[in-house]
Amino acid sequence: MKNVIPVDQISDRIIELCTSPHSVSSLLAEDARLAPGDAWDQLYGHWKAPRRSVERKREGEGEREDKASEEELEKAARCGKWGPTKPSELFLRIYHDALCTLEEDPANAVVSPSLMGSYGVIPLTIVSV
Repeated sequence: MKNVIPVDQISDRIIELCTSPHSVSSLLAEDARLAPGDAWDQLYGHWKAPRRSVERKREGEGEREDKASEEELEKAARCGKWGPTKPSELFLRIYHDALCTLEEDPANAVVSPSLMGSYGVIPLTIVSV
């Protein structure tokens, strides 16, 4: 009989990070003298990853469940600012998996977690040689 390792879950800590009104950009807007790294440290420097209750899958030890539950998808949807749109189930599944990486380190987002699920328009820049 194979072991089944559950899908990662979105914790209350992740929801708090994603729904926070603060981001590196918002801190820099308040104080232009602040360095981006200092703003990051101020917001996320205290973050410590919790111990994992379930060990990561090791070769041959089990299979990982591949689908997040409806409850997990709802948590993922609450983490974003979607405006008048509603994300598709496929998008929420991908977004869920991306959010779960924040538990170990918010820097895994590469942006402030509160900006991960925001919507808007950005200019397209094409860099070529």
